[in-house]
Amino acid sequence: MYSISGIILDMKKTEVMKGGERITILGEIRFKGEDATRIKPSERTRKGIVLCPERRRIFPESSTLENLKIGGYLATRSEAKKTLEYVFTLFPALRDLKKREGGFLSGVNSRCLPSAEH
Repeated sequence: MYSISGIILDMKKTEVMKGGERITILGEIRFKGEDATRIKPSERTRKGIVLCPERRRIFPESSTLENLKIGGYLATRSEAKKTLEYVFTLFPALRDLKKREGGFLSGVNSRCLPSAEH
């Protein structure tokens, strides 16, 4: 996933700056017919190639809605609005928690997940 999203490029750069070269990048990754390894990570994000790791910290003092909007800062307004509505469709409990500070969301995730039947 680090290779697909481009994060591996930053990891390699950091490793080289520390004097090591343990990360070797070989091959290519095709996305819609294009070699994604030749696309800057920021451009990959604009194309929809994004790594969203689990267990990342949120901004505890910001509302749930603000935390969700931060994830779409590279999207156009219409794309962000559409994606936000999609998130609320997947996790309907979040709609009622939009104003709750992120720091108070612990334990909510399991209740927000859609059931396996859907």
